[in-house]
Amino acid sequence: MVSAKQHTTLEPICILDGDTESDFARWLKNAGVTVIKHEVSFKSELFSDAVIHANQGSPYNPAQASGAYLRVEAARILEDDVFLYTDCDIMFVADPAPDFYAPKVFGACAEIVSEGDHYVETQSFNSGVMVVNRANFVQKVEGFIEFCRARNFYSRQHSSYDQTHLNLYFGHEWEKMSPNLNWRPFQGIGEAASIIHFHGPKPQRIDKILSGEASAQEIDSMRHLINSNIDSYAYYVGRFNEFLKEADS
Repeated sequence: MVSAKQHTTLEPICILDGDTESDFARWLKNAGVTVIKHEVSFKSELFSDAVIHANQGSPYNPAQASGAYLRVEAARILEDDVFLYTDCDIMFVADPAPDFYAPKVFGACAEIVSEGDHYVETQSFNSGVMVVNRANFVQKVEGFIEFCRARNFYSRQHSSYDQTHLNLYFGHEWEKMSPNLNWRPFQGIGEAASIIHFHGPKPQRIDKILSGEASAQEIDSMRHLINSNIDSYAYYVGRFNEFLKEADS
């Protein structure tokens, strides 16, 4: 919220499956955020014995699933013709408006993977930042939910809730956006980046991962990534801490 206020003219909205009178929700509202309480229409299915049993032995978590799928129903809740959706692990470091456009259904940035000492774009997209055409996307929501339902709302292959299914269902309907709208710290320091997405290690966990205070699993999966891009992580965590200090003031 602090970074959005400082760098954009966006009207921030938080879709929250939780207590809208909690300290966190009150802080958001006091900071000028519109907080909308909403649960996905199929939440009971996510917590059902059938779905939990079908995903047994995987990291499937119904609470995580119900949060992840909120992005799918955002088009049913919001009123703007075109809106920007972001996950909660992002910050704005510049105005993203120059890279905005009105997609036919939605725009997203390519997922990236490591190839040796550099990263390359894949044919799939990352759903952490999306620009959505509300009217056209909402027409497809029910079909998409049915698609996910048939797959028990989870992809074992990719340990993923909606992102894998979004890629499978929408195929080539998504439109590729500038990587500046979904810049990940392991890509280096993006001189023209506007939205930084802490996809992978979160800023508040990095010191613990590097010091060995985190869990063995977190250290094994994240330490090399951070150490291989230590300058950019130091830079973006520094920016994050500046915003955090302002939020606490």
